Amino acid sequence: FFICTNSKAPKEMTKRKVLFLCTGNSARSQMAEALLRNMAGNDFEAFSAGTDPTDVHSQTIAVLEKFGISKENVRSKHISEFQGDDFDYVISLCDKARLECKTYPISGKRMDWNFEDPVYRNGPHPFATTLNEISGRIAMFVLIETKKNLPKVEFDPIQFFKSLSYDPILDF
Repeated sequence: FFICTNSKAPKEMTKRKVLFLCTGNSARSQMAEALLRNMAGNDFEAFSAGTDPTDVHSQTIAVLEKFGISKENVRSKHISEFQGDDFDYVISLCDKARLECKTYPISGKRMDWNFEDPVYRNGPHPFATTLNEISGRIAMFVLIETKKNLPKVEFDPIQFFKSLSYDPILDF
């Protein structure tokens, strides 16, 4: 089903293709696709799909907007849309997708990351928490796979933590 890119162009000249898989393609895989495009769009082409796709969750779009991440091309897609496409990496973001996609032949690198579904996650700001966790994993992925450092993202840590608090009591 998924085969590693076999382009004749040198690897340094071509973007590596990454497919993020999840069950609903409504939150985690959408976040991962947007984050990879934002962090390393010059090195990777990012895509996402679901094994049983549903509409993109409104909180997914809201959290991407809140943290200034482009939501370009955010739409739910079924894995069958990519049948016959070549991918260098196929990354499952939940156990259900990992198990359902286990039988698909993949000659590129396969990775299985398991993130809790923010729709069912307990605690404050489940979508922001999930976005943060996925962001950290993608930053490490890019660092390892490109062997280079990501550009530093400037942000005010106090503003960041204020955005995660229930009450605006951190006004300094």
